[in-house]
Amino acid sequence: MNKYFKFFLFLLIIWNYPTIYAEEIVLDSGSIQWIFESEHGLLKEIRSFDSPKKNFVFDPPCSLWELKGNDLLLNAEGKNILFSFSSENNFKTFRWMLIPDNKNKDNAPWEVSLQMKYTDGYTLELLFTCKTTQSLFDELTLPKINNVSMGPDAYLVIPYWMGEIYDSRVYRDRNKGFKGERRWEYPGTLSMQWMGIYNSSDLGLCLWTKDTQQNFKSAYIHGDSEKGGMGWTHLFQEDKDGEHHLSYPVCITAVQGNWYNMALLYRQWARKQIWAEESRKKQKQTAPWVEDTALWVWNRMESEKVLWPAMDLAKRLQLPVSVLWHWWHGCAYDIGFPEYLPPREGNVSFTTALENANKEGVHALIYVNQRLWGTNTRSWKEQKAERYAVINKDGHIHPEVYNIFQPFPCVPMCMGTEFWHKTLLDIMVPTWQDTVVAGFYLDQACASLPCFATSHGHIPGAKDFWMKGFQQLTSQLRTECKPRNSETVVLAGEGCGEAWLPYLDLFLSLQVSKGRYSGGDGWRPVPLFQAVYHPISIQFGNYASLTEPPYDTLWPKEFAPSEPLRTLDKKWNTQFRYEQACAFVWGQQPMIANYKKELWNERKEELEFVLKLATLRYKFRDYFLQGELLKPLPEEMTDNWDEICLSVYAYRKEGGKIFNRCGNLLLTMPWRTDSGKTALAVANADDKERLLEFTISSKDWMLPDEGKIIKHDVNNSVIAGSFSKGMIHFSQVIGKQDAALFEFQ
Repeated sequence: MNKYFKFFLFLLIIWNYPTIYAEEIVLDSGSIQWIFESEHGLLKEIRSFDSPKKNFVFDPPCSLWELKGNDLLLNAEGKNILFSFSSENNFKTFRWMLIPDNKNKDNAPWEVSLQMKYTDGYTLELLFTCKTTQSLFDELTLPKINNVSMGPDAYLVIPYWMGEIYDSRVYRDRNKGFKGERRWEYPGTLSMQWMGIYNSSDLGLCLWTKDTQQNFKSAYIHGDSEKGGMGWTHLFQEDKDGEHHLSYPVCITAVQGNWYNMALLYRQWARKQIWAEESRKKQKQTAPWVEDTALWVWNRMESEKVLWPAMDLAKRLQLPVSVLWHWWHGCAYDIGFPEYLPPREGNVSFTTALENANKEGVHALIYVNQRLWGTNTRSWKEQKAERYAVINKDGHIHPEVYNIFQPFPCVPMCMGTEFWHKTLLDIMVPTWQDTVVAGFYLDQACASLPCFATSHGHIPGAKDFWMKGFQQLTSQLRTECKPRNSETVVLAGEGCGEAWLPYLDLFLSLQVSKGRYSGGDGWRPVPLFQAVYHPISIQFGNYASLTEPPYDTLWPKEFAPSEPLRTLDKKWNTQFRYEQACAFVWGQQPMIANYKKELWNERKEELEFVLKLATLRYKFRDYFLQGELLKPLPEEMTDNWDEICLSVYAYRKEGGKIFNRCGNLLLTMPWRTDSGKTALAVANADDKERLLEFTISSKDWMLPDEGKIIKHDVNNSVIAGSFSKGMIHFSQVIGKQDAALFEFQ
């Protein structure tokens, strides 16, 4: 058998002799040349015809793939590997195979093939297959880009839920490149299947996949402040014929632009996919009150601390106010899940309060964690819930501790089990039937995990079982929660994710308040999800609060504050206004956390700013609800202000860490309606008036060569200027703590 294999190998070498010994292999798209060296098939260079003297943020060469499994680690740079390639139609196929070693007969043969083609002027599409005679591998990294420049002029773009950029300018004490390791799962905390990096010359790479089945995978980055790596890791099971086959293409795009250009590239593909077409918003399946909400109140505890303040704010705003209600449940937060019932204030009080609020037009979504089970609860033991928990690759469950006052663990439950579905349905269905609650906020909804249990009824590992399970859960919930007065049950989720567009009505996007829970880490929020999906998704919320964080009265009394919800020092007002301004210009439904009417005596200007933003957004919902995000103005870092990290746990534990933030308190974002109208949303979070000046081509916003500019504020609309000859020369003074919409006609 061995001599036949050697003869086949000899023929393969002869057949591929011209290609094996070519100096370099070139894939030429007309705009970009992808250059590979011929000895190992390593990516050697990316040449741009537009910018021939500049490179795309990494120093080649590098192997584009890596396989792991059974204590093996293989890539194109390994020893005793024969490389060859062939061309057919628009494809080039690269092959790597193990050269037999008579001295080590334990080496099982394998062959990797990477089929490559360019799909447009800038994108290289890859299809991966590995043939083996044994089950050798269970993890693939593709693409794998090493020697990436991660110095201070590098910008890492990650669709971590709404979206974040690592930007060395944001925090002065971190004015250096990215250092550390990060990983995000998809579908889950990575809301879309792409990631990217660009530099100060606006040259970069976008790494993305075209997985229409939304199989589990993860994106990673690592760096040492100068160099690093990034890529995608895929989990797969061996096929029956002995092939490891990645069922979807992986793409590398050479980008000449910034985060918006990357989002636009992905949008062109993503908006054609089934999850976008079946979005609940696009299908008009969401209850009308959701789109009609002008402002959200996020309060906690009993109804008098939640619904009453919301009704007070609705009277002041004279527009619809809705409620996100945490800690309504009878168990302690982050410990006692899923023992939610009965409500902590009792069934009668809870039901009556909801009815009274509903009569005032206030709708409430109540908290349910759709992922965790507390291991210290009676139900965990009585129902033997561990059988249905997520099982790691090592065969064990995965405890998670959130509560710092009573550090009892919770465990993620497997979304692929009927047992967990029934557990959640037994909570939500009776609550919907017995009260006028408007729906449920599903905490940790936009997250997923692989599960390696063999008794759960799904294929052990990754694949797409999690999303199928979530689909089954929400479908059964909507079936059993019959419409009430023609209004269907509303489901919101934490974070945002394209995979959940057909199942959730709206997404809680908290990253506008990132400084309050993970400040000072070098990352800043950016509206990536809005840039791709805003017309077919609804995002709401922030952590913006004028008070100290709340404390659950079911937690130990010795850690409780002496004055609950004490008003924060005025020096944090800028941070509050900045969060509200971000949510406004980025198209989210606004929110205030921990609202109490006593704040009008101490923070009247800040509250008036919130109402002003809510009113202006509500008035122009054709932009802020249905509009498409256009090319943003150039980003500037002109302001400095202090931020305090004071989430529920961080503040009590550390007293609130303080960071100096660099950015721009004068925020803008252009929008275009589905009818073709264009406007620039502007919000000044500063406590002094600001001058907004810029010059751009009218073509950047798909405008004609000439027209007029109309300024809209809460009460008035006036002509503010004009543009001509295809250029917009804009100059307007924006009042302190003010907002406006400038429409270009």
